[in-house]
Amino acid sequence: MPSVITLDKAWGNPINLNDTYYCKTILPHIDDDSILVSVIHEVLLNGLGPYDCDEIVNYISKLGKMTTQDIKLILSNVCEYEIDHPHIHFLDYFLVKTFIRIINDAHPANPSWNHSASKALYLMGKAEKIHRVGLMAKLYEHRLLDRLEWSFYTEKGITDYCRNILKHYSDYNFKKFLNTCVRDLDPIDMKLMFNTSHYGGFPYDVGLYENSCLSIISETEFHCVPAGYEWITEKTWRTIANRHPFVMASSPGTLAKLKSFGFRTFENYMIEPDYDQIVDDWARLQAIADNVKYFINTFQQNIDKITLDVEHNFQLFNQLARAEIAKLQSFLNKDAYTEKDTIDIIKTLHWEPSVRLSAEMRKLMASL
Repeated sequence: MPSVITLDKAWGNPINLNDTYYCKTILPHIDDDSILVSVIHEVLLNGLGPYDCDEIVNYISKLGKMTTQDIKLILSNVCEYEIDHPHIHFLDYFLVKTFIRIINDAHPANPSWNHSASKALYLMGKAEKIHRVGLMAKLYEHRLLDRLEWSFYTEKGITDYCRNILKHYSDYNFKKFLNTCVRDLDPIDMKLMFNTSHYGGFPYDVGLYENSCLSIISETEFHCVPAGYEWITEKTWRTIANRHPFVMASSPGTLAKLKSFGFRTFENYMIEPDYDQIVDDWARLQAIADNVKYFINTFQQNIDKITLDVEHNFQLFNQLARAEIAKLQSFLNKDAYTEKDTIDIIKTLHWEPSVRLSAEMRKLMASL
């Protein structure tokens, strides 16, 4: 029977293939001794380049005392690696995971865009990033809070991060900003992972989408990355699945990547349509805040077009996710695995925040 290893859990620890902390038995009715290894993209970006995948396969095979033919490697498909390997599959994990939760598992989702709503929705997530607390400050300075529903969580240590980002505020103004903006809009299940809080995007209150007209997406990354490395997570897919127009705070080029998939990205309804290409962080945040203000004041002029756009995005989201599942099914063994089997496999995969691959671990891998 196959087992699955989440490799980022294994870098700092020895792997025991009989230890369920590292391996989870799946699909016991299938007689297959192969191992599925899921690798978060950060592991690759932090030292294991795309052409070192053989190193991973060899490492697992030696630890498990098996041939490399028994190992199938699944990589989170956030980077467009030019690599062709018979035992490696790129899975757009965040896309299919969101699809499974909303479509397959029937988590409530917004059935139609509410063009009668007047407020934008900003679910900040962890605040210790410039594009989160910095954007909150821009919206605050634009006096947009009366046109905004938002969440801003703080916990021990987060306030210091925020203070460091907002260096241009005096102590008095920073305290006033926190007293005004910190709020618990959507109670969520925050889990402590690697000494930081983490929220996987589910469950959520669907009423937040039903009663707002625009999503401000604060993606995981905001800094400039090489083309093809833009990280699109459940934050974006959940917005699309809830039929919302959006403005995005993410790495430059993220909108272009979405457009390359066929999605409509709403910049044609905004006063700064090229904001996705602005490299300077604070200038991009300024353009995003300007776009939010302009959109919520003018979108009523384009209701019919935006309604078609959000429905187009929702249908494309479904189409792409089903194609991803079908590709994984074929990679595993399309004759032995049904679509349900493949979905059950995806549910066992987890790409959690990873630790950097240490020099000691690389040395150990090389020595095996």
